[in-house]
Amino acid sequence: MLVSAIELLVSALELLVSALDLFGSKRHLLGSKLKLFVSAIKLFVSKPKLLINAVYLYL
Repeated sequence: MLVSAIELLVSALELLVSALDLFGSKRHLLGSKLKLFVSAIKLFVSKPKLLINAVYLYL
């Protein structure tokens, strides 16, 4: 349940980033950084075991 909620949030972030990209090249750098951030979140959401291991190693 939590994972699907996070996936929904990530999808909303992707839409926001796409909308920012439409506003022109001035925000291109910001859009690229947001895309990278969203991709990182997507990776962790798609690999919950990886996220759990990362948290375990951090603690």
